Amino acid sequence: MTGQMQVRVGLRERKRQRTLSEIQRVALDLFQRQGYEATTIEQIAEEAEVSPSTVFRYFPTKEDLVLNDEYDPVILAAIAAGPPDESPVAAMRRALIATLVDANRGDRAEVFNDMLSRGRLMLGVPELRARLWDSLHQNEAVLCQVFAAKSGRPANDFELRVAVGAIIGGLMTALSDWIESDGRSDMVELVDKALGLLESGIGGMGAAKSSH
Repeated sequence: MTGQMQVRVGLRERKRQRTLSEIQRVALDLFQRQGYEATTIEQIAEEAEVSPSTVFRYFPTKEDLVLNDEYDPVILAAIAAGPPDESPVAAMRRALIATLVDANRGDRAEVFNDMLSRGRLMLGVPELRARLWDSLHQNEAVLCQVFAAKSGRPANDFELRVAVGAIIGGLMTALSDWIESDGRSDMVELVDKALGLLESGIGGMGAAKSSH
């Protein structure tokens, strides 16, 4: 591939990402203003100044407008780039914290407002909540494959699947707490705390001691 071709591919990908981000931003704004159920693909397309077919090209279903996360490929690439002897929890903790911190270097308000809007919708709209669990199962399979490639374990290894399930559960708890705080909690700290607990091991955690 020549340098000129690489530039063209890079420009095409950046344009695609800008279009995708703008459609999703418009959709989230409309969902907030008039409700998820009341908003149509046609309204989103008109507001984003694209055709409905363009919306469907980037987001095959209406639910994908909420569930799609542009940072997923970045996180997976960061995990894969880590040392092969790194545990799944340590790898996810490193990759996810770095990605969130990097996102903060941009427009923090816009990035985290979008995350908060998506989180509220995913937990508050029944059809999105159902799709969320399907998406989490898909993410679990993808993460198992990534960690398997790093560690040499098979993707269906029992210990690996338990570790990935714990990671996803911990992240969902951190996300839920952040949404319940209406974004006032520090998301990075919550994620770091959740994965830190898993990394240090919580199997020996006993009952809380009485203050009396």
